Amino acid sequence: MMYILYIGVSFIMVSLATKYYHSLLDSKPSLFTYVLNALVCIVFFDLFGHSLALYALFCLFYVLFVFDYKFLLVPSVLTYTVFILALSYSYIESGLSTLYLPLAILAAGLLLKVLFEQVLQRKLLGSADIVVMASLMSLLSLQSFFYALIIASLLGLASFLLPCFRAKKKAPFISALFVSTLMVF
Repeated sequence: MMYILYIGVSFIMVSLATKYYHSLLDSKPSLFTYVLNALVCIVFFDLFGHSLALYALFCLFYVLFVFDYKFLLVPSVLTYTVFILALSYSYIESGLSTLYLPLAILAAGLLLKVLFEQVLQRKLLGSADIVVMASLMSLLSLQSFFYALIIASLLGLASFLLPCFRAKKKAPFISALFVSTLMVF
């Protein structure tokens, strides 16, 4: 009976976040979006119900997935909230030693982003992409993280086969990271 409460609360959390960020973009979520939110909450509870913190994190990752896929925009507040929650979960589960690698990935990613943007004179990745990569690194092992990164890169390239992304010349990389993380988790 308690699982119905968890699923209901997470559905409300995901739906409210979806509705709030849609309102910021002058858009209205469809009924299909709410049905999909409910299904995702049920499936995630089945996958991650053993750890409610992990379940809540993946529900928030799902919200990031939806906005990156639909608008190619990700709210910074939500991105950094997920990062702090992922680091906190990693610290609680494994201790202080697990925090160094995600923070190193964040620092190296931001440094490489600035370096390549200066050399190539164009924007490659958004800061949110790098923050989400560091968040996922705190949840995965190093080997699983690199598998997820390779799969996400391939999914990002494959998304250019869809006409809607080819026309924008941008790919939803956070969405690809989310799907690849679910594949290797």
